[in-house]
Amino acid sequence: MDAHHIKTIPISTYNAEDWLIWTLDKHGRFTIRSAHHAAISLSQTHQASSSSLYYENPKVWAVSSIPWTIISARGSSTDGWILEVCSQLDNVLGDQFLSLCWGIWNNRNKLVMEGRGKSPKEVFRDSISFLNEFREMRARVDTTANVHLPQVWQPPDKGSVKINSDRAICSTRTRIGIGVIEQQAKLLALQEGVHLAMECGWRTVILESDCLVAIQKLNSTTTDESLLGTLVHDISVVSSLIQSCTFQFIRRTGNSEAHLLAKLAVTA
Repeated sequence: MDAHHIKTIPISTYNAEDWLIWTLDKHGRFTIRSAHHAAISLSQTHQASSSSLYYENPKVWAVSSIPWTIISARGSSTDGWILEVCSQLDNVLGDQFLSLCWGIWNNRNKLVMEGRGKSPKEVFRDSISFLNEFREMRARVDTTANVHLPQVWQPPDKGSVKINSDRAICSTRTRIGIGVIEQQAKLLALQEGVHLAMECGWRTVILESDCLVAIQKLNSTTTDESLLGTLVHDISVVSSLIQSCTFQFIRRTGNSEAHLLAKLAVTA
């Protein structure tokens, strides 16, 4: 398993310097806060495994609409169990399932750290309440975003070239459109875009992606020290050789053609 994860780490082709990565922080940097959370997590490992924390709470799942036959299927790991359950649920039940996982985990933390926990019905109620609040907030954000962000693809100005990229991952087969995980796949798609621009000799290029994190990484003025730092570095090196190369975010609705082409890459 470790060897598989190591092999998926992208290696720089432009001699990027090596750096230490603190994997418990999304930016790859060591922080006291992340170390504190790691210490707490390690101190609790004797109590229960992460996966048993979830599927050994039948009273919480009994209150939900999710069949226990799906929940009780033990996976080889927590990640594998979550993916297996989600693959058998529709979007509505999938959201409920992930919210309840969060609720059970949060309740366990309160019980360990504060000595008090909630009843199964309270865990369910609070989890669903959190989910509904999230949906309402997301709807407000989407409504606001509709005013500022294009809903359809917009052509570039005269003399410029726009490249839209996306990824598609085939869950039932071992092939992947471009990439193996969400952010890495998006960055690899953007990397293909800058290479295409270089090969074609385009001088003014706009690269669009619907992955906000990937675009933020490429537009950041600080060094990315995360596991994806080498990819960010390589893309920046190539893009610097282009007279004008910009990276910008576009919503999924404006990137639908690129998404369809990426899906064809793994289904053909």
